[in-house]
Amino acid sequence: MKCNHCGFEVRLRAEFCPNCGQRVIMSMDDIIASSQDDFAHRQGDELIGKLRAGIAIMLILLAVVIGVIVLFDKKLRFDGSTLPGMPANAPLASASTGEGVEKPFVDPRPLPTIPPASLRVLGHRVNVMRAQLRVSNGGSAPEYEKAIKNGLTFLRSKQEMDGGWPVSLTPSNMPTDGTADFKWGRVGVSSLAMLAYLGDGHTWIVDDPMHRSPYADVMKRAAVYLLSTQDMETGRFGAGEGHFMYNHAMATLAMSELSALTGANEFRVRATKAVEYLIKTQTKRGGWDYYGHTDSQIDDISVSAWAVQALAAAREAGIAVPNETFDKALIFYSQLTKGERGIYNFQQDDGQYVPARSGMVLMIRELLGEGPSNQDIKVLSSKLVTSIPVIKPEFGRSWNPKSKNAADRAKFDPYMMYYCSYGMFFFGGHDWDDWNTKASQAIFDMQDVDGAWRANDGYSLQGGTCYGTALCVLSLQVHHRIVHSISTKAPPSKSKDE
Repeated sequence: MKCNHCGFEVRLRAEFCPNCGQRVIMSMDDIIASSQDDFAHRQGDELIGKLRAGIAIMLILLAVVIGVIVLFDKKLRFDGSTLPGMPANAPLASASTGEGVEKPFVDPRPLPTIPPASLRVLGHRVNVMRAQLRVSNGGSAPEYEKAIKNGLTFLRSKQEMDGGWPVSLTPSNMPTDGTADFKWGRVGVSSLAMLAYLGDGHTWIVDDPMHRSPYADVMKRAAVYLLSTQDMETGRFGAGEGHFMYNHAMATLAMSELSALTGANEFRVRATKAVEYLIKTQTKRGGWDYYGHTDSQIDDISVSAWAVQALAAAREAGIAVPNETFDKALIFYSQLTKGERGIYNFQQDDGQYVPARSGMVLMIRELLGEGPSNQDIKVLSSKLVTSIPVIKPEFGRSWNPKSKNAADRAKFDPYMMYYCSYGMFFFGGHDWDDWNTKASQAIFDMQDVDGAWRANDGYSLQGGTCYGTALCVLSLQVHHRIVHSISTKAPPSKSKDE
């Protein structure tokens, strides 16, 4: 605060001015203004002091950092002694101008080896390899491809909304509709239809988007249907109605092949669960019965045949199946033989030679590893060659069920043709050539104008038109569907000492 007489700066509460000695007289406004000015000066001095201190600290830290860098940093030294020398590229004379140009850089490291392309499991059913197998195995005639294509087209037209196929006869002028009591087999019939498409490698998953299967949507809906029929707790396909093990075995075969062709993990998981159910339900005798009873005394040769095919396909797809399961099945089928007559010992054996049964056992025994050198296999093959049905073209094309030859037409059995064709194919040699020529022609002649096979044997009248059509397609695919008799023996595991 300043003196009102001489202007000398005096303290706020001073009564007399130390300069002029006179009494200092100040108003209240002067006192307030002076106090505020004094407070502002003190705050400014404090702020300046803090800034000076902060700057000083930063300078100190900067000095410390620089000191550490100078103290510990060392220059990078490299004399090149550990690297191979690379000579500089010499100029390359230009043919046009004579001027030197640099060589293009060439990486001295070797190029990585690109592994060769490998087919997926069952990849032999696709494209070029399928065609080559047909040529090699006697199925390259145009009639094969045409008949298969027409059969698959018919099946596509009969697929229902949920993706499955019906157990019914079409058209309605067939002799009798015996399918009414066999509706429980819809899962099995649908599985056979799926197998017919899988036999030619058809799925909705393709490596080349430009070559999508014409049946991709059919197979996608069929896969959804088949998945919906499985009980994931037990692994069983289909409801517990009728001879339901047919449904389960056929569906397991279809799911195993679907897993192998697509590589999809979901199908592998489902197939594994189904395989586990088959293994658990094998009887003590080595076969399977209609109802999955392990203590059954009536093992069914037909159900067991589908179970073995399913397990063999599962192993091909990489799903574990114990050797013991296959060994027991082989013992079961081997014990059915009755010597040179080629008849098999059933619980209600009538002593009659039945080609369908013989073909079934021939195929399964070969699938389980037995070869043409086995005496039973030789007997079966020699008898089957004489069992090819004689077919007239009018039996298939627009056949009239009221014609006088209706009974003769019943000799064509798609079930028998399927098993005998594969059994003879595995056997090979002249017997196979003879069978292939005559049996294939019979199948061609029996195909109707819409692509279907309408046999009127007992099984076809029960399973329906889609059942018979699928089996005939599978029979015509014998040349490429299974490239050889599958060895069900797993390689021996190494011992700990090896």
